[in-house]
Amino acid sequence: MKKMLFMAMMMTIAISATAMPYNTARNEALFLSDKMAYELGLDEAQYEAVYQLNLDYLMGLNARADLYGSRWSIRDRGLVRVLTAAQYNLYMTRSYFYRPVSWGRSAWVFGVYDRYHRNHFFRHHPPVAPRPIAVPRYGHRPGLVAGPRPGAHRHNPGPARPGRHGHHRR
Repeated sequence: MKKMLFMAMMMTIAISATAMPYNTARNEALFLSDKMAYELGLDEAQYEAVYQLNLDYLMGLNARADLYGSRWSIRDRGLVRVLTAAQYNLYMTRSYFYRPVSWGRSAWVFGVYDRYHRNHFFRHHPPVAPRPIAVPRYGHRPGLVAGPRPGAHRHNPGPARPGRHGHHRR
């Protein structure tokens, strides 16, 4: 009897432990924020803030019970502060924005896909969001690939470098 109870408890934990992976949450937050920016007429600062609120909400989804729990409330309170009154009223009339995620067939369901094509974006990604496809940028800041731009010709070898004995070679 104890073994059966233990197995039932383990199955419940396994079923409810369906945390959303970071890449999925990031991509869904980008898509949702893009559609919110389009429909609600968000400016750049609002777009970035909405993306962060959506990402935090989606990263907090660990089980079906989390859909409209504390993370959803935090997101909604954040949106009250970020959006104008007119934008917030419009947001509340769109169920695919107001309650963006549901649970169906043992998976997260995003209602925004009932209205929009999955791969269509209206705006660029906010600066706080990593790009879905990594495009190398060139420069000398951390995180950038050092070196010439692709196709650039290197006629000048650059400054002389010290040799073995501290002398410059040419």
